[in-house]
Amino acid sequence: MNKQQQDRTPAGNKCIIIKFKSYTHILIFRLMTKFIPLFIILLTSSVSVLSQSKILDKPWIRESSIRHNSSYVHYKYRNSMFAIGQTDIKEPNTKIDSLLNNTYNQFSSSPLKIEDCVYFNPYSKFIFNTSWVVTKSLFEEIDETCFYLNKVSYEPHKRDENNYRFPNLISPYSLRFYADTTNISITPKQTEMVLDSNISIPLDNYLKPFYFRKYEVTNKEYKEFVNWVRDSIARQMLFDGGMDEFGHSDVEEETGEEIDPPSLNWKTPIPWDSPKVKELLEPLYSKNNERFARHKGIDSRKLNYVYYYISYTECPDGSSNFVCREEINVYPDTLCWIHDFNWSFNEPMTQNYFWHPAYNDYPVVGISYYQAIAFLHWKTQQHQAELDAKGIQLEVKYDLPTEAEWDIAATAEIEDKHINVYTKNYYNLADNSWVTDLSLNQNNMITHTDSTRGNNHYISTRNNLLSEELKKNYRYKSDYKIDGAFHTHKSNINLIGKKKELIERNELTDINQDDLGICFMGGNVSEWLKESYQENWKPIFDLRQRLLKTFDDKDIEILSLIERYCDQKNHQDGKLVRGGNWYDERFSSKFGKNVEGINAKIFISPDSTYSTLGFRYVIHVRKIN
Repeated sequence: MNKQQQDRTPAGNKCIIIKFKSYTHILIFRLMTKFIPLFIILLTSSVSVLSQSKILDKPWIRESSIRHNSSYVHYKYRNSMFAIGQTDIKEPNTKIDSLLNNTYNQFSSSPLKIEDCVYFNPYSKFIFNTSWVVTKSLFEEIDETCFYLNKVSYEPHKRDENNYRFPNLISPYSLRFYADTTNISITPKQTEMVLDSNISIPLDNYLKPFYFRKYEVTNKEYKEFVNWVRDSIARQMLFDGGMDEFGHSDVEEETGEEIDPPSLNWKTPIPWDSPKVKELLEPLYSKNNERFARHKGIDSRKLNYVYYYISYTECPDGSSNFVCREEINVYPDTLCWIHDFNWSFNEPMTQNYFWHPAYNDYPVVGISYYQAIAFLHWKTQQHQAELDAKGIQLEVKYDLPTEAEWDIAATAEIEDKHINVYTKNYYNLADNSWVTDLSLNQNNMITHTDSTRGNNHYISTRNNLLSEELKKNYRYKSDYKIDGAFHTHKSNINLIGKKKELIERNELTDINQDDLGICFMGGNVSEWLKESYQENWKPIFDLRQRLLKTFDDKDIEILSLIERYCDQKNHQDGKLVRGGNWYDERFSSKFGKNVEGINAKIFISPDSTYSTLGFRYVIHVRKIN
């Protein structure tokens, strides 16, 4: 039996891998499927993820129509479940269930009250199955331990159509970012790429509970980080200068050596106007010949945050130590407002956006991937210290969202007053596009030197017409204030007021807040995610192009050309950036979400900074053993 003929598998109490013992059995089975909706044919092998036929854009279809609803330009996975272990599992299923439950389902509800976050527990959507009986005289049974993304509910012995519920087994589009391409097979002119049965999917990406920040990180929040770095450097310099009230040295018990760096005392305020303090902190300020209008200010190039982390491979400097050291300059690139757009008057934004209190609630921009990671490390330390001081036995970690977490938050809906993930509307909301055409600045403009007369060069610029054509159905061309703001909005839509003369908030603004209260996943500023081009996109994208090349059709050729053209804009060592922004504004409302804005993406250098790029975070919480 070929893969196209495989049927759907119900989330019963056991996963059954079926081997037909003769052609007679095949004939009997085909007769049975006319009367009993039995979708239980799986690939036979040792598995980490079981493969299963799935029409991703039509999750509610009958078996008889499976072979007639696929589009050969549409990427589909054939797996709809996660499985662990091998066909010869020796551990009891109850023990495996308990192990995973303790790892991913430690809390029956949100363990911490965090006002500006939404709590997701994807584990509750996975149904653990261990026992389901099938007649042994017809089938050969192989037990597996499986996770289903949604529960199948039907009664196979009732022929009444009203009593039959079609399975809603979800294969997240985000799986493509984590698939090992060595375990994906393609054949010429097939309608889909097929996950082989021994592929392994990281369970952490799909089972781990997390808090998702409702709003982008603001200037006010990031300024707290910058000021903390400034003050910690100042306290270190004062302590090194002999002012012992700003710290104390700790001694290693075994060696008797002083621990570097010393512990700083944050209770003593810094007397910035003191002559001695001014003298000791003089190296922290800009040199006389670098001061603007002779104004004495902190040299932002010296605001470096140092932190350590554990690596199980090697550190970025090439050392094989498990403990790696990072030193990151934390001050935002305030000049990005000028660099991003030629011939535009953005000097006021450069001068005011980050420091002026009027922009406190606006998203911080000009932040690189590494600066965002440094901020989140600091945020983790601050929150953990608060929990430890209160005696709360929990461990927190702040991080950038993964593609899987972004996908969950972007497609979640409110059902029966509860947050539900992987709903029946998932395939209408999730991103299955291979086009990476998000614009962060005017680099999508095309410049020509038209002619030369003597020493004069005549230069003209125009929009990228292909980009404009692809986006015209969901983008407002050259009207940046269509959503009520010329540049950025406040991160929290609820803080944006409505005015009669100068509209700050309108229906296009409100599209960017869903029923969960999450704001601007599809607008305001684009946002950093964790995934990288080389590890998570290039292998699967190249395989996709190999598949498309097996067709001779013109439409496939043009589609492949567009995808490869957009892929050229991706940085080879880039990190994933998602969501529209105030320059590349996209609006498309489906089920109360700005789908086109949310699903826009591109990979850029982690060192890049843009006036259209910020970030938000997720928080992972676990019990301290």
